[in-house]
Amino acid sequence: MRTLDDIRRRWLVSLLLAAVVFAAFSPALRAGFIGFDDPEYVTENPAVQHGITMEMLRWALTTNHAANWHPLTWISHAMDCAVFGLHPAGHHATSLLLHAANSILLFLWLNRFTGAFWRSALAAAFFALHPLRVESVAWISERKDVLSALFFFATLWAYSLYTQIGPWRRLAYALALVLFALGLMAKPMLVTLPFILFLIDVWPLRRTISPAASILEKIPFVAMSAASCVVTFVAQRAGGTVASFVNAPLFARLENVPVAYLRYLSKTLWASSLAVVYPVEYWSIASAAGAILVLLAISAAVVIARRRQPWLAVGWFWFLGMLIPTIGLVQVGMISLADRYTYLPGVGLAVMIVWGAAEWTTARPAWRPMIGAAASVALAACVCLTLRQASFWRDTETLFAHTVAVTRSNPVAGNILGMALLQQGRVIEAVNTLERALAPGYAPGYYNLGRALEAQGQGGSAAAFYEQALAFHSRDKDAAAIHSRYGALLLRMGSFSNAIVHLQQAVRLDPGDVLAHYRLATGWFQARQVAEAADAFEATINLAPNSAEACNNLAWILATSPDPKLRNGARAVELAERAAQLSSNTNAFILGALAAAYAENGHFDQAIGAAQQADRLAESQRNDALSLALEHQINIYKSRQPFRDDSLQ
Repeated sequence: MRTLDDIRRRWLVSLLLAAVVFAAFSPALRAGFIGFDDPEYVTENPAVQHGITMEMLRWALTTNHAANWHPLTWISHAMDCAVFGLHPAGHHATSLLLHAANSILLFLWLNRFTGAFWRSALAAAFFALHPLRVESVAWISERKDVLSALFFFATLWAYSLYTQIGPWRRLAYALALVLFALGLMAKPMLVTLPFILFLIDVWPLRRTISPAASILEKIPFVAMSAASCVVTFVAQRAGGTVASFVNAPLFARLENVPVAYLRYLSKTLWASSLAVVYPVEYWSIASAAGAILVLLAISAAVVIARRRQPWLAVGWFWFLGMLIPTIGLVQVGMISLADRYTYLPGVGLAVMIVWGAAEWTTARPAWRPMIGAAASVALAACVCLTLRQASFWRDTETLFAHTVAVTRSNPVAGNILGMALLQQGRVIEAVNTLERALAPGYAPGYYNLGRALEAQGQGGSAAAFYEQALAFHSRDKDAAAIHSRYGALLLRMGSFSNAIVHLQQAVRLDPGDVLAHYRLATGWFQARQVAEAADAFEATINLAPNSAEACNNLAWILATSPDPKLRNGARAVELAERAAQLSSNTNAFILGALAAAYAENGHFDQAIGAAQQADRLAESQRNDALSLALEHQINIYKSRQPFRDDSLQ
């Protein structure tokens, strides 16, 4: 009967945890996609938008897209797209379900292996409801946190069962390895899990095993962690997200590590001014030394108390150890810390605080009501703060306006906010915001301000900022985008030779950029270098066979060039018919090119018909110049002659 009561209690707490999680994070269900990684992960990622296909699975297993190798995360997003399309509520609901499941797994694991029911429930509740969890749960692109954590807790369960059951030990051990591998395929931050296994051997499992045997059984886990580290570093290095020692000196990184630990600790104890992006900050030697002393003092205290209160040491070193991959020794991007990095490390602090407080009241029964009331108030505060923090994730503007407000000198947040304003057509606000966000050496700031100024009609000023952006940022795909946009601006300004130089650089740095290839082809065409234009249009079509504009322009060259070496009537008809089909025969320019292609092949009746259809469209659209040109071409076709475009000489 007692066992049945225990099962009922566990079910009740599990359901209550899930309900409170959904209540606290409910604003996320009304939020949209965010213009920060969400386009790269979902809204502008055709690979995941097509749902689960064999092609998608191959892509997920082999791609380093977004500077990471996490195939299960991609598969998770593809499954959401298959079920919910691009409706964000469904994507958010999946993340909330995963977070609720993680909270329940943590509660059940602690309860099963410590025997402490209410302590386990309280620790799981603090983990689940702390406002530092909002970023991992409310940000669709951060699905990898909640997904990898599911496999993390499942691995803890399988490993813990392996240490206690007899005939099924080998199966439980093999299951732990499989679950760990799946977790690494969702997010490589789980590389510290072997260290956590050593910790839980001490508590709550309290294993009596020789050091040699303990190390031996962890070797497969360590080997998988090492492989994941190598794959992750290669992927992030290839994606250009790993800062060099020139941009982020080793000594500055070492100074930041102890300070970052204390900042994470302080945000856990007092969750204020939470932001999606914290700018890089550099600390004095005195600050770093002071932080080291605090960390050493806490570490010494928990080590001294390890025999009587092992949960203190386990919780503390869980927190320290799990943060190592993200603490800043390897600098990724322009951030000094992130709320999402505390998702699993926060479990250690929750256990440390709950068990520590419970043991303290055991020796002081008179304090028990007061500590219980304080815990209730703290949980209620967590719910309120989480509700408030989740509300900021409504949209890009709201989120980054809040981030700019609660941080200082934050160029990343200021730029994303400025671009959100620009996309809404609020150009003056965007320019003002981007000007305030300018930071020396931060190329995206100069580039985005250039884009805003260009939208404002200040082409000359925009060009100057593009030049400055390239001075900071000139050798990767990000630089390719700057070269491409700058080249397009120069084309509109009539500076064809300079435009071509930048567009050539763009396609060299990013050979897969269709728009850059098309812009380069247009540059050659406007510069009357027709052979080069034809080659560039052909390269564009190779990358994007359904580009109606590229097909049309190349068809025109192949059909109307005065140079017989460039003309190819059969290819011109093929391209022009494809362009006409793609445009549903509603584009007068494309139908005019189709007419020219038919004429080049000697099909003059078809040429006349296509040109007359194009003329009717031009007249309906009141394009008198095009209509006049088409009438001239129709007369040529009626005389059984192909049309030659003398401007292509």
